[in-house]
Amino acid sequence: MTMTRTWSESTPAGTEAANTLDTIIQNLKTDIRERVAVNHDVTSDDTPATKLGGHTVVDLCVQTSVSNTANIGKLYAKDVSAKVELHWQDEDGNIIILTTGGKLRMDVNCVVDDAVNFEFNGTTGTKLGTATTQKLGFWNATPVVQQSHIANAAGGGTVDAEARTAIASINALCATLGLTAAS
Repeated sequence: MTMTRTWSESTPAGTEAANTLDTIIQNLKTDIRERVAVNHDVTSDDTPATKLGGHTVVDLCVQTSVSNTANIGKLYAKDVSAKVELHWQDEDGNIIILTTGGKLRMDVNCVVDDAVNFEFNGTTGTKLGTATTQKLGFWNATPVVQQSHIANAAGGGTVDAEARTAIASINALCATLGLTAAS
């Protein structure tokens, strides 16, 4: 955004006539509003804006180091391998890098409160793991890659068609969910 005037704290110089003070004050108000309006919702008069004074965007200038402060958490941007990434630092100085390569970074344990559900869009669907070599574990089991297909029942002394149908259905379900290979 181009500003009407260059900011200067050395003007007025103290030699202006009293009858020009109203213009000086009006110019100061305009200068302040223009600078605040860069990332805030403001108007040039008393017309109420939807979120007057609210942020329209938050620009975070890159920090090289951030000191921890008691009772204060800090959200900041830091250069990581020539890419600006979002960081969080708690009052004890613990730092979590929130983004990596423009994506949300999840390299720490996430705690989900009781009665909190994950909701997904039903149009395309969502995958947990995008390759069969990625490891996943449930209920504290050791994470493993996608398991091989379990062979359907065949042969044997007694043929139980209902049991074989049930086993085939379980195999199909496991494959549909991606828990095992399809065959």
